[in-house]
Amino acid sequence: MNQLRMSPEEFTAHQARVKGGVLAALDLGMAKATKKATAKFGNDKVEFDGEVFDSKRELARYQELRLIEKSGTIRNLRTKISYEVTPFFPATEDRQSQRATYFIPDFTYEEFYKGKWRTVCEDVKFSTHATGLSKASLKKTPAYNLFRLKSKLLYQQQGIFTKEV
Repeated sequence: MNQLRMSPEEFTAHQARVKGGVLAALDLGMAKATKKATAKFGNDKVEFDGEVFDSKRELARYQELRLIEKSGTIRNLRTKISYEVTPFFPATEDRQSQRATYFIPDFTYEEFYKGKWRTVCEDVKFSTHATGLSKASLKKTPAYNLFRLKSKLLYQQQGIFTKEV
């Protein structure tokens, strides 16, 4: 039987999330916001365990995934892994060179699916509450369309599934 083993700090953070919501753990002083320029969607970068996350929501998801990893459901959790989805094309007589295109999801891990381990990427998307836009209108933005295109290319070329959180 697998047992979860957490440090006292992780247990306190878990209790805070259960009792007071996912973002309540940030009030325990375990994570600190880095004071830099405000991002496009009003999120603040947050530092935790020596890693910088783009938002409090992304940090909360990272903490959840770490607990899931400790339970054994997923393994090999990594952040900001770069995947090349289109290669560099050198210039020829009839076209200019094209630089390589990369997809950098927030999280990459392996999950047990249909009897084998598969690589999964997760990308935390901005909330409709923070932007004031409806979910349908957010999915029409150029940034979202680029995300979908890159995730489809990643699946088609390397067989890596992408989840949107």
